[in-house]
Amino acid sequence: MKSKATKELSWGKGGNGVNTQKRKRGLQAALLAGLVILLMVTAACNNARGGGGSSSADWAYRFVVWNGDIYTMTDTVVAEADVGEAIGEVTYYSDEEGTYADGFSNVYPAGTKLYRLLDAQTNEAIAVQDSDQGYMRAKHSGKYGGGSNAASHDVSPNAANGNADPVNGEPPSQPVYLTTEGATGDELEVLELINRRVQSLWEGDEDAYWRLMAPDAPFTTFPSYRIRELRMVEPVTIQEQQRLFQAVALVEEWRIDEDAPGHAMYVLHKSKEEGAAWRIADID
Repeated sequence: MKSKATKELSWGKGGNGVNTQKRKRGLQAALLAGLVILLMVTAACNNARGGGGSSSADWAYRFVVWNGDIYTMTDTVVAEADVGEAIGEVTYYSDEEGTYADGFSNVYPAGTKLYRLLDAQTNEAIAVQDSDQGYMRAKHSGKYGGGSNAASHDVSPNAANGNADPVNGEPPSQPVYLTTEGATGDELEVLELINRRVQSLWEGDEDAYWRLMAPDAPFTTFPSYRIRELRMVEPVTIQEQQRLFQAVALVEEWRIDEDAPGHAMYVLHKSKEEGAAWRIADID
């Protein structure tokens, strides 16, 4: 028969064993719970980085692309009285990140109209037709495919229009001309005249080139360079003078074998005589 002290000692050892098992089971449960939480956090991070399917939430912001520029949507509603003429429309919509051309939007469907604002230049903002609010203001955010505001899906100016970059690849098959969508009247004639000049340079057609020039234009030789892309910097302005009408257009020009654009200010004249046509008077 064991003594009382021996019994107490045996009971104490048994109690410690039970407590040890409980502590082990508690530690295992805590480790398992921690592992589950870690897996859940990892999965959430992967989805946030785009591990799941792409959607409109993947884009950094809502925007439309017009005339090679990206316009970020704001929450500002534009009064109809402040909306000018139509300048274009959305031609393609997608909520998946990718490479898209001019006229793309990640928020508005194809057919959505874009308008000039009466209180701002197009290098500042434009108005976008909105089925709920009427018109929304879109802020100019730089070139589509370049600059700090460009998203990862953006492309170079020529790639966006289907042309290779002649600095980094094969020369394009034809120039990227100024868009004439939405232009009418004298503005349309001015844009088409500038495009025809670029076309004549591209094709080496001197006769066509000189037919575009005003009689008193200060040009004496046919240029040896070719222009691969044009973009408007400022809208065309037209003023009536004493004997003629004068139009001014500021554009960016990318020449073959040059990776940076240069600015060119076109000055065009049209006589007040009936049936007169616009002609290029100077290029600065």
